[in-house]
Amino acid sequence: MKVFSRFSIETLLVLFIFFIPNELLIVQAFTGTYGINYGRIADNIPSPNKVVTLLRAAKIKNVRIYDADHSVLEAFRGTGLELVVGLPNDYLKDMSANADHALTWVKENVQAFLPETAHPWGCYWK
Repeated sequence: MKVFSRFSIETLLVLFIFFIPNELLIVQAFTGTYGINYGRIADNIPSPNKVVTLLRAAKIKNVRIYDADHSVLEAFRGTGLELVVGLPNDYLKDMSANADHALTWVKENVQAFLPETAHPWGCYWK
């Protein structure tokens, strides 16, 4: 039984690489969407307007915010970025028990910024 020398193995690898069909060399790129969670509980964070500038420069289009802070919503207005507004945990029990409270919260905190800010599930706020 003959053992391949190191040179023989390297030669076989090079030949294998050059003679692989092109279909096997294609690398699939990520085609889904990605985004960021924009939390604002921290020290020394950029203003909402600067965050919008950073996101657009990085070509990030999807953003989730954790509350309906009006200064943030105003900064995102007209940017074309898609925004998901989270409901703070403090409101969950009340909103789930009373649909009128939920509608009032949406009217007071989100509706005023429609349609200039985008939401990926149908409420496009561009």
